[in-house]
Amino acid sequence: MPTKKVEVWDIWVRIGHWAMVVAVILQFITGGDLSWQQAHATVGLLVLGWVVFRILWGFGGAGSARFRAFIPTTIKALQISLAALRGGPPERPATHTALGGIGALILLLLLGLIALTGAASSDDIFFEGPLARYLSNDWVTLATSAHHRLTDLLLVLIGLHLAAIAWHQWRLKEPLIQGMWHGKKPADQGPLWPPSTGPRIWLRGFALLLVCLLATWLILGTASL
Repeated sequence: MPTKKVEVWDIWVRIGHWAMVVAVILQFITGGDLSWQQAHATVGLLVLGWVVFRILWGFGGAGSARFRAFIPTTIKALQISLAALRGGPPERPATHTALGGIGALILLLLLGLIALTGAASSDDIFFEGPLARYLSNDWVTLATSAHHRLTDLLLVLIGLHLAAIAWHQWRLKEPLIQGMWHGKKPADQGPLWPPSTGPRIWLRGFALLLVCLLATWLILGTASL
């Protein structure tokens, strides 16, 4: 077992992770209740704003938050990750495993698609998303159907995500949950990027997140007024 802990997740990745946990729970609670449709739509816009932020942060944010730090670029990396699942030597990367990196990207994109299709959905009676008025009936019908199907897919992926966390947390004794609180985790090899701490990370992330949330609200939120 590695004993060295390395700085991995910056504050904005961690805040975003736990905010999405809360947001997804809220969306499943409010999604089937007509009296909570406005709250459901508002949270959806916030989720979309954060997804935009996380994508941009994945290219220009703190080193460990960048996609190139945890998304595999070779078949060999995936083979090693699959071998670890079959009982081979466990991976001890500084960020995600190869499969974990792909899973994180899929979850991010799926959240964005669910938020977008929700904004384009309509039930023809009580709710109309801010994009629905600009689309044809066929596209709105497609978006509404896709929104529900993608939500079902999200449940499946969340189940796989939780199973993977449980495997690493208790079977492999890797404190992943704790790491998403304090930003550090054990790793055989330290990260190849500068530490993701300091006032510049705080200020840069805050400014970008604020711009993404405001832009999402100005473009979509005000369209429903």
